[in-house]
Amino acid sequence: MRKFKLDQTLVPVAMLLLIVGMTSSDTYIKFTLMGISILLNFTALLINTQQIKNKE
Repeated sequence: MRKFKLDQTLVPVAMLLLIVGMTSSDTYIKFTLMGISILLNFTALLINTQQIKNKE
């Protein structure tokens, strides 16, 4: 249950980072934040698939 709660917060945080990254003027910060957000989204996706597999 704890992992599921973590997953629920990962996606909004990742989206927020993506938006901040896109609006940032500094190229380095932009790519770093976008990279982190993609990693967070990927992690959330992995957690989701693990949970679905565990339930079956």
